Amino acid sequence: MNKILIVLILGIFSIINNGQVSSHPGRTNSEGCHKNRATGEYHCHNETPGGSFESGSSCSNFPFGDFSDESWLVSLRCRNGALNYAGRNLKTGDSISFTGAYNNGLSERHIYIWNNSGYKYQIAWRPNDPNFVRLQVFDRNNKELLNRLLSK
Repeated sequence: MNKILIVLILGIFSIINNGQVSSHPGRTNSEGCHKNRATGEYHCHNETPGGSFESGSSCSNFPFGDFSDESWLVSLRCRNGALNYAGRNLKTGDSISFTGAYNNGLSERHIYIWNNSGYKYQIAWRPNDPNFVRLQVFDRNNKELLNRLLSK
C-alpha cells in the first residue's frame, strides 16, 4: 500500500512539474533582475504584463543617440543586442548606466525600462517624433522622482 501511495505521489509531482527549467547562477532583486557575473550584463527574468524583453533583440526601432536638457544627458545605445542607458547629471557630474531594458509600450509610444535596486528608469519615445524622449525615474514605491523631456 505504501509503495502504491509513493508511486502515485511521484506520478502527480511529475505531471505538475513537467515544465522545463533553465537557469544560471545569481540571485535576483525584487524585480527579478540581476547582473550576470560572467558578462557584466544587467538583465531581468520577469516580464511586465504586456511588455516584451529587448535584451538579445536586434534593437530595431530604438531611439539611439544622445538626448539632453540643461540638467541631464542620456546616451542610448545598442551593444550585443542589449539596450544600454547611460545618464549623467550635468550639474553634479553624477552618472549611472544600465544594460538590458524591456519594452512595455505600444507601437505609437515605446517605453523602455531599466530596473536598478527597486528604482525604475524609464525612457518613453514616439517614433513619429524621433528627436525627443521622456526620462522618468521612479522609486521603490513607484513615486516619480524625475520627469524630463530631453532632445537630440
